[in-house]
Amino acid sequence: CGSNWVVFMDERRYIKWDDALDPALTATQCTYIPSNGFRVTGFNNAKIFYSSYSMEGKKGWNQVYDKSDISQVIVDIASDTQGNLLVMEQKADGGKLKLFTPGGTVSKVKDIVYPIETEAVTSTNNDAVMLFSDRDLIVIRYSQLGAM
Repeated sequence: CGSNWVVFMDERRYIKWDDALDPALTATQCTYIPSNGFRVTGFNNAKIFYSSYSMEGKKGWNQVYDKSDISQVIVDIASDTQGNLLVMEQKADGGKLKLFTPGGTVSKVKDIVYPIETEAVTSTNNDAVMLFSDRDLIVIRYSQLGAM
């Protein structure tokens, strides 16, 4: 993924498909889910977006929202083997961990109510692991994403 471009190349680096993104938005994060496609997220000064592409390059779902404040950014994304998308967002007053279903519906939102420097989010089977850095390393693990 690039700022305004998504591309899929085979193992020999031949382009299988590509797609230009809305030039008003900037892709900041991309993840690949084997046999389930790509998830792309990003933002600009006013909007934040989440998109899905199939393995063949067909756009599945696309969600665009107004930002809740100008500082809202997507820090990291991860996906699980079922095709769910896990998004870690940060803004001035804290963060959010969002879980999107394979169909693009927001199924769970977990608020982190105080500002903290978020480094990464990852998914292992049905768990979410967030890594924070605020002079020390803090790891938070949510078991059973569906029960977050």
